[in-house]
Amino acid sequence: MSLKHLIQQLPTYHYNTLKYLITHLHRTSTFSAQNKMEPSNLAIVFGPTIMRPKIETIDAVMNTGYQNSIVEQFIVQADWFFDEEIVQIEGDGDSSIPKTEI
Repeated sequence: MSLKHLIQQLPTYHYNTLKYLITHLHRTSTFSAQNKMEPSNLAIVFGPTIMRPKIETIDAVMNTGYQNSIVEQFIVQADWFFDEEIVQIEGDGDSSIPKTEI
């Protein structure tokens, strides 16, 4: 059974929440030149939360790298996992982030 198939079997609210979060993280990663948050960095931050085990054990802690790799692939391939084109904000991510004046 593929990971994509497992995601599609989530309850509707869980699926939509994951889709919204991963889509947001994908868009955030397109600005990595400005914000330094590449998919791997975002996965390190959000992976343990998104893929938290029911029971935390030493084995679960040791598998954090695997969890992060899966979340990174969710972010990189968001359009494939969720069967839709990700709309880019501000072009393709190469444009500058608007700055506010202080």
